[in-house]
Amino acid sequence: MLDLSSQGYSTDTVNGARQTLQMILEGAVTFGHLTTNPAKAVPKHKNTFTPEQQARRTWNRAEAQRALAASAGTEMELPIHLGVVMGMRRSEILGLKWEDFDFENGTLRIRRGIREVRTYDSEGVARVVRGSYPPKNASSARKLTIGALVTNALLNHRSRQAALGHYDPEGWVFTNSKGTPLSPSGLHTRWEKFRKTNDIPRVRFHDMRHSVATLVLGDANLPIEKASQALGHTRIDTTKQIYARHVPRYNDDFVEGIGRLLPKAPSPVAPNLMGTFDEHS
Repeated sequence: MLDLSSQGYSTDTVNGARQTLQMILEGAVTFGHLTTNPAKAVPKHKNTFTPEQQARRTWNRAEAQRALAASAGTEMELPIHLGVVMGMRRSEILGLKWEDFDFENGTLRIRRGIREVRTYDSEGVARVVRGSYPPKNASSARKLTIGALVTNALLNHRSRQAALGHYDPEGWVFTNSKGTPLSPSGLHTRWEKFRKTNDIPRVRFHDMRHSVATLVLGDANLPIEKASQALGHTRIDTTKQIYARHVPRYNDDFVEGIGRLLPKAPSPVAPNLMGTFDEHS
């Protein structure tokens, strides 16, 4: 499992391999080839913050503005605004229902997420199951303020959905051509089409979340505590571990801060060019 993880395979893929191996070894136990199933003692693999799994290639301010502008009037307008402006996770975006928005007070609540999970039947055949799940953790179930940019994108999206006959005030915000909830793979397909059509730098959809985090921590100088809360992280340590090393101002602030505390360095002493030095000087 550690070897698969080190090669860059996702957590779901690693756990899928673990589950398949466990079923194979369980068969060996059933037929008397083993007394116990050693795979049962191996815990499920959990996400670890390796450099490859941390914030990858992110947009700078100009690239984020370009993506927002290009999305206007398209089916990707609202997803991109929620990703870039709000820093929401893909699963949280897909899990939105219209009832989660309070237009009068300008807020939205994160109540659920939609994910695809790979499962295996008794014969080891894999299939992908899509479902609605509670928020990732207690901190992920949060209320966010929506500004003018997102509100405008919301109204445009609602108009397009109504024109297709898919709008339901109690239904899902993002739907496919049949009016059922849009899947993560469906959003990925739309994202790749949009990105290629508009010559957007190749990043994962989730990297919009990384982009907004580094922008607000760096360019906007937002305190890391507020960024952590808005992003729905359980601990500030998580925010620091993923993003702090990508924000140059933290290093700059450190150097400037320590410089204010310590005495100024004396002026450099000019070497005595007229003096003589022995061979050991």
